Amino acid sequence: MQVGLNASFGGSIGLVDYYPPAGGVSDVVIDNPAGLNYYGVAVDSGSKVFVTSAKLRILNAGQPWGGDAGGVKVSASSSFWGTANLIISGSHGQGIYVTGNSHVYLDGSSITGSQHGGLVAVNLSTISANTWDVPTPVSGNAVDVFCDSRSLITGAPNIVNASTIQCANLLPVDTPPIP
Repeated sequence: MQVGLNASFGGSIGLVDYYPPAGGVSDVVIDNPAGLNYYGVAVDSGSKVFVTSAKLRILNAGQPWGGDAGGVKVSASSSFWGTANLIISGSHGQGIYVTGNSHVYLDGSSITGSQHGGLVAVNLSTISANTWDVPTPVSGNAVDVFCDSRSLITGAPNIVNASTIQCANLLPVDTPPIP
C-alpha cells in the first residue's frame, strides 16, 4: 500500500465517530512497519480531509529520502483539518507537508519524531495552529517547523516543544497586524 487514505479531484474524507464504541473512540491506524508507503494521507486537487471525533494514528509513514513523502501531504489547493485526535509519529519523511496553495488547520494534533520536517509549508501554502488554547505538540523532528519565503504558519504560541524552527513567516496569530 503506497497511500493509506487518498482524497483527490474534489473528494473529501471525514474521520468522524458517529457511533463510538462503548467506552471510547474509534481508532484508525495507518502503520508502515515495512517502510514501503509514501503517504499516510494524501489530499490533492481541491480535496479536503478532516479528522474530528475519530482518532487517526499515522505511524512510520513515508520514505527516508524525504521529499514530499510522509504522514500527510496536502497539495493543489486542498485542505486538511486535524484535531487532537490526529497523531503522526516516527515518519520516515515529513510529518505534514503542505504545498501548492493548500491549507492545514491543526487543533491539538501531535507531530513527533519525523526524520525530516515536522510541519512543512511551501509554495504559497499555510498552516494554522489553533490560536485559542489547544497546544499542538511538534517535537523530535529533524526540523520541527519549516516554511519557505512565500508560505505562512500561524499560531506560533500553540506550537509547543518545537526546538528547530526555519520559518521567517511564523506569526503568533491568524493574520499579520492589520492597520
